[in-house]
This record gives sequence, structure tokens and C-alpha cells, in this order.
Amino acid sequence: MVQTGPRPTPRMASRTDQFKAAKQEMQRAFEKAKEEENRQIKETDEAKEPSPWLRRVGCIPHLAGVDRKEVREFVEPVDEKEEPHLAIMCTAFEWLIQDAQHHAVRDVVGIHTLFEANKKEVEKETNMPFDSWMDITTIERYVEVWKQLLLFVFRAEDGEPEFRPPYVLTDAQQSAMQTVRDKIGAFQEWKQEQEKSAEGEDRDEDEGFDDGGDDEGAEEGVEWAGEETH
Repeated sequence: MVQTGPRPTPRMASRTDQFKAAKQEMQRAFEKAKEEENRQIKETDEAKEPSPWLRRVGCIPHLAGVDRKEVREFVEPVDEKEEPHLAIMCTAFEWLIQDAQHHAVRDVVGIHTLFEANKKEVEKETNMPFDSWMDITTIERYVEVWKQLLLFVFRAEDGEPEFRPPYVLTDAQQSAMQTVRDKIGAFQEWKQEQEKSAEGEDRDEDEGFDDGGDDEGAEEGVEWAGEETH
């Protein structure tokens, strides 16, 4: 004879369902908290950071607690129509890099300067001079990183104070950024004046081309054609 336990009463089944629902709710809350934690940039032990350059600039402490999604939005490529001032800044930076390439050569700065420029750390010597004419894909990759850094700083400063990263710019840095903004504004005004001037010249050329001499010639041709038909 097979013995079976007591059948679950409706009350017992209800408690079981409640327990399962509570467990699922706790699991969802845990996963949500874990997801939120992963989205936040965490400050790590700088001594464990493998890159001396990252230790030097201190990016991680400056961004501690910032949402990763917000950081990605700060470094997205520029839409020229939406952010024309940042598009001008990025173009000017590309020109700056191109100009630096032509100057960072032995004939201009000397071989010693190129060796110094190629050092990864000040106290460690290098056996190769800096090569400004490296592979084009490498240059483009480096330029893109620095453009993202510029975009991050300017976009973060242009945003509302409560949404900015926790770092604070020095007075000198704020002054330098304002100088860049002023230069961009002056360039935009100059460009608008040039476009207006070009439009005016085009209108003058059109008016000059459509002069009275052509009308007189057309009238004479009509009269001559009328005489021939009689």
C-alpha cells in the first residue's frame, strides 16, 4: 500500500505561490541592482592600473559613479547640424594634427626632440625617435581618441550642473575653453559674412549678364525676321 502525504490545501498552495512570487521579485531586484552597479564606473586601485598614462591623468577617479551610457553619449560623433560649434572644433583639431605632422620631423625640431617625444615614461630612454608619419590608420585612431576626449569635456561643461561628472576644471582650464568658444564664434560670424558676400557677388554677376544690349539685339533680330517674311 502506497502512502501519500496530505493533499495541499488551498491555503498551503496560496502560501507556496506567495513564496515563489517573493523569490522571483527578490531575484529581479537583485539582477536590477547588479545591472545598475555594472553601469556605474567604479574607482579602482590606481596601483593596479597597468597604464602609467592612465594613472597620470586619473580618469577613473574623475568618472567614478558616472553612468556608462552617459559617457558614451558624451563621446558620440558630432552631427554638424545639431552641434556646428563642436564640428568646427573637431575639424580645427584635425588641421592641427596635420600641421604638427609637418613640424615634428628631424629637419625642424631635431633628432633629440623626437627621441624625447617618443618616451613612454620620462625616466626611461627609448631607442626609436618619434615618427609623425606613421601608418595612416594609426594616426586616425589616435586622432579619434583625442577628439572624443575634447567632445567629452565640452559636452560635459555645456550640460546642466547636476548632470556633470564630479571633477572640477581649474580657472586656467575654464579660461582656455572659453577662448576656444570665442574663436569658434568668431569663425562662424566670419563664415556667415563670407557666404553673404558670395551671394551678393552672384546676384551682381547675374544682373550684369542680363543687360540691355541683349534686349536690343533681340529686337533687331525680330524686326529683321519680319522683313524677310514680307
